[in-house]
Amino acid sequence: MSKVCFVGITDKIGMKPFDPSTKSGIIIDQIISQLDFDCDKINYVSFSPLSENGKLRYPTKNELSNSFVSFQERILQIQPDLLVVCGKMIAKELQKHNFYQDKVLIIYHPSYVYVYKRNHIDSYVQEVVKQIKEIILL
Repeated sequence: MSKVCFVGITDKIGMKPFDPSTKSGIIIDQIISQLDFDCDKINYVSFSPLSENGKLRYPTKNELSNSFVSFQERILQIQPDLLVVCGKMIAKELQKHNFYQDKVLIIYHPSYVYVYKRNHIDSYVQEVVKQIKEIILL
């Protein structure tokens, strides 16, 4: 059976990657429910970077760079047939390291879709499912 791994940026504090209690998690789970593949969900950065006031923030360039080896090890353990990378930030990191480039689908991050294209969530889900199936079934 083919394996698909959904890749986010960072964990929310105390939550799993794309936790189903989050808007992004709900959307990713909608996609997964329409796939007949083994699916994993991980984050590129395996910790929750926090600002000085304790709020979740985007990782720094240094934190992204330092997270690559750990991310690479996790991917090599999972051995997915396809990485579904949510957002440009992680896509750029993978390109820097020339890692898994022939097995990557870059999609808008689900949180972006939820915030800015909420009326298009269903079509977003259908398009991502279609693209995943097309790539896997090549």
